[in-house]
Amino acid sequence: MKKLIVLILACLWLPVFSQTTDKSAHLGVKMGLNSSIIWGGKFDKQRPRFGIQTGLYIKKQTKKQFGNFAEIEMAFTGSNFKHQTKEYSRINFLVLNTSFCKYHNIGERGEVLFGLQGAFILSNELYAKDELKALHRNLPFRRIDPQIKLGWANKGDFSTLLLEIRFSLLNIGEDIELTALEPTLNKNGNVKNFSIACSLLF
Repeated sequence: MKKLIVLILACLWLPVFSQTTDKSAHLGVKMGLNSSIIWGGKFDKQRPRFGIQTGLYIKKQTKKQFGNFAEIEMAFTGSNFKHQTKEYSRINFLVLNTSFCKYHNIGERGEVLFGLQGAFILSNELYAKDELKALHRNLPFRRIDPQIKLGWANKGDFSTLLLEIRFSLLNIGEDIELTALEPTLNKNGNVKNFSIACSLLF
C-alpha cells in the first residue's frame, strides 16, 4: 500500500513540479474545513461530521481560459450518527487526498474546477456514544477511495476562496462485518463518502 501511494504521488507531482519555474505556475498552501458524511449501506441516521484539512497545491495556466490544478492534503473526515439507544455514534477517517483537476476561468476572478481525487484512508475509528476511546479501529473499509471532485473558486488580492464537492465512485464498505453492533454492520451494502469543503489558498 505504501509503495502504491508513493508511486501515485510521484506520477502526479513530479511532472508538475518540473514546471514550477514557469511564470504561469504557482505553488501554494491550502487550509480549510470540511463537512463529510457516509451514506448508503446499513448505517443508520447519518449526520455530518466537521473536520479540518491542510496541504499543498500547484496551479498552472495552460491556455487563456484553462489550466491545471493538482494538490495533496491531509484531512479528517467521517460521519456522525444520531442513535438514541444504539451502540455507535461516530466514525473518524484520517485521509490523504491527492487530486488533479482542470479549471476554467469565469470572468476576472471566478474559476470552475472539475477532476478526479484519490482518497487514501490511512486509518479509521468507530466510537460509541459518550466514549472517549475508540470502540473499533481500522475497520475493513476500502483503502483507496476514488472520487469525483467539483469546485468553484473566487480569487482575491491575497488569497483564493475554494468551495468543493467530493463523492465516492466505488463502494468503500462492503467487507465490514460487525454483528455485535446495533444496528448490525454485516454485508453492509453500497457505502460511499460525500463531503463539502471550504478552503483558502495562499
